[in-house]
Amino acid sequence: MEKKNNISSAEKKKLEEKLVDCHIHLMEDKEWIKDQFLGSLYPIKFCCVTANEQQWSILRQAKHKLSQSLIPAFGIHPWEAHKAGNPSKWLTTLESHLESTPDSIVGEIGLDKACKSKDTGKVEWDTQILVFTKQFMLASKLKKPVNMHCVRAFGYLFDYFKAWRINNPEAYFPTVIFHSYSGSPDMVNSYLKIPDLGKKFYFSFSHVINHGNKHTIVSMQKVPEDRILIETDHIDVRAGMDHIYKVLGSVAEAKSWSLMKTAEQTMLNAKQVFSQCNGVFQ
Repeated sequence: MEKKNNISSAEKKKLEEKLVDCHIHLMEDKEWIKDQFLGSLYPIKFCCVTANEQQWSILRQAKHKLSQSLIPAFGIHPWEAHKAGNPSKWLTTLESHLESTPDSIVGEIGLDKACKSKDTGKVEWDTQILVFTKQFMLASKLKKPVNMHCVRAFGYLFDYFKAWRINNPEAYFPTVIFHSYSGSPDMVNSYLKIPDLGKKFYFSFSHVINHGNKHTIVSMQKVPEDRILIETDHIDVRAGMDHIYKVLGSVAEAKSWSLMKTAEQTMLNAKQVFSQCNGVFQ
């Protein structure tokens, strides 16, 4: 699914003011880091996620330089969970980064039943659950949104979130972005109908992951207009604009919206998710 868009330079300029990339991996872009985080390479607002502790301090440097466009996400990716070690070694550091960076969120965190570790040759499920749980609880404590990786674990998380609310009735439940949403269209409705929590879930789509998935169009159509987000999920800043326009066109086609309507609506939704990011959304 890919809509061909012939966008004029003038229209691109107007769209750039509305675009928000809700998930990009620029801590993997060694050239961008070497170039001292050139903002001109990515002239839109974006949430840059981290995968491990080693990336957190680098992201803070980037945030210092790009204070008006970058939303930093600090976290440990499920693929890196088995390398993190005892939470006592990293959880305090993570909390420090999040507290000292007001515009920050928690991410990328989550669960992945499909990915076997290159180090052990198996899915490190128990460790993933431990690392995810610690980070989700921290997000609740600090009242921060989470940028969520979920592969073949939507049923598990569905049960986890319902149980979490029962066991923590007074606690803050973090807003959840399901990035590059790959669950079934029916699961969208299931999450939205969880009592007291449905309003907390947002669904983000990317070209790099969702393009070609037979369920994507239906999922996009089922997500309410006030819960849909767009992202690139890319590791190369130079490919960012091409990919954000591709997914913008895909959502526009699925929703029967114009490109500007799609950009405006997804930006409005991003503002809701990142409501504490006053330095970016003024």
